[in-house]
Amino acid sequence: MKLSSLRFILAAASSFVVMQVAAYAQITGPIDADIPFAFTAGNTTFPSGRYVIKPLDDAGQALVQITSNDGRHSAWLPVLPSVDATEPARTELVFNKYGDSEFLSQIFEGGNKNGLEVRNSIPEQRLQKKGQHPVKHRHPAHSRGMKPAKRK
Repeated sequence: MKLSSLRFILAAASSFVVMQVAAYAQITGPIDADIPFAFTAGNTTFPSGRYVIKPLDDAGQALVQITSNDGRHSAWLPVLPSVDATEPARTELVFNKYGDSEFLSQIFEGGNKNGLEVRNSIPEQRLQKKGQHPVKHRHPAHSRGMKPAKRK
């Protein structure tokens, strides 16, 4: 009896956390971005170009997929909810810059300060351990405002 009660409590707590993450994060559909510089997202380095970022509805927005328009470059990125200090007027991507290295850091849709934070990659963690501090900058993007894509 105690074991089944514990299982129920753990299942309820897990469901609550997943629902809170999904409700908190507010990326509603694919985001298009033309990124004029090479960058790292997760542990993948991408060349400059046009990209689509899609949240996955069956992952509780714990994952997004970034794919180049030509389909040659793609990665799944673990993300966490993030809150911006101000409500961005437009959809934008936030990058951390260390010297010549750029890392995708956050994703926000215009008009909503709730967004997603990309977990730090191993290369970015190494730079931070060396005592380097990023310069944050924002890059405009375009939200299509559709429902999230389903994972295949």
